[in-house]
Amino acid sequence: KLLAGEREEVIWTSDFYGSNWNDDWDVFRKCFPPGMYTFVFMDKEGDGICCSHGEGKYVLSSEGTIIAVGGQMDSKEERTTFELEYVEPEPSDSNGDGLDDRLGLMMPYDSSTLIEGETCENFRFVFETDQYGIETSWELYEGSDRDSENLVAKGGPYGSEETFVYNYCLASQKSYVLYMYDWKGDGLCCEYGQGWYKVTSRDIVIHESDGKFG
Repeated sequence: KLLAGEREEVIWTSDFYGSNWNDDWDVFRKCFPPGMYTFVFMDKEGDGICCSHGEGKYVLSSEGTIIAVGGQMDSKEERTTFELEYVEPEPSDSNGDGLDDRLGLMMPYDSSTLIEGETCENFRFVFETDQYGIETSWELYEGSDRDSENLVAKGGPYGSEETFVYNYCLASQKSYVLYMYDWKGDGLCCEYGQGWYKVTSRDIVIHESDGKFG
């Protein structure tokens, strides 16, 4: 449910999801005026929607920007208070685990010690999500193997029907592999939108996809 203001007036609620929603999903979209809001995600058993009985999750976003990601719970509700228009805070890693404190996602790739054109080369990754951006994620690895120790950067889930741009300077004289994922396996196009993705370096197209997953 969604609560408005300090009085936490209930302005939007969902139906109860029973076992018939196993391994399925739903998307809600609504426009709200500027102000303070609290999003409350509830689970009757208090064990969340991940990971004892499945791999469920929820994503709260505004204009394509992720406000909250959840699923693992140790109580009957999780609350996220936010303001609209939403201004995304800078990522922070207070405990040094390599993950953003707010979303639990991997911290952005840091190339501050490299020099473009000398010790690193430009890598530009652009994509547009379909109506189910929650399903979209990606991983970039150094080398040819999907080894967690060689993970350079990752992202997702995302807001729906939005364009996202990543610019990195990747260390030179190394090979990289990009994995693009779609949770349901139906790609970014075309049943639920016109998503796509493109990878370039110094305006040279490395790979361009129409978003269809085979």
